[in-house]
Amino acid sequence: MKLNKYKNHNYRRRKAQKNKCIKTVKNRNEQFENIAKLKHEYRINGEPIISMD
Repeated sequence: MKLNKYKNHNYRRRKAQKNKCIKTVKNRNEQFENIAKLKHEYRINGEPIISMD
């Protein structure tokens, strides 16, 4: 019955929307390669890895 409580306030489930990148970003692949390298180094050293979008 929790769903009814939310429906009464006009809340509803939503999915994340997937959008294609409209513009071309210079060095985009290099950015991801650098992130992968840093993640690997952090993992080896036992450091925490946090992902934010």
